Amino acid sequence: MIEILDNTINDFIAVKASGKLTKKDYEDMLSLAEEKTRQYGKTNWYMEIVDFKGWEFDAAVEDLKFDIEHYDDIKRIAMVGDNKWQHWGAVASKLFTRAKVEYFDVSEKDKALTWAKAV
Repeated sequence: MIEILDNTINDFIAVKASGKLTKKDYEDMLSLAEEKTRQYGKTNWYMEIVDFKGWEFDAAVEDLKFDIEHYDDIKRIAMVGDNKWQHWGAVASKLFTRAKVEYFDVSEKDKALTWAKAV
């Protein structure tokens, strides 16, 4: 499931992902991201990933397509997680974007939000 957080405003997108992500989850989030990109050009992201169980195949395809199409459209991505392996996911995601990507432990949510909003 992907939840759009209240912090989402102007060129800042904040989401919380949990459970197993579906294509519908991605379609909702990516339509928001497309709209924000059209309005503001580049965006900043806060992605909180807790109790994550992976992706359905179609969701992973949607994620990869978005990454390729928007390689240069994101300035910063703060990835907040509750598992150490997610740190390596943040490192690997740098291959698919020009954005500055940083991983934060779930206990550092405020720090991650501040970092993600920095211009």
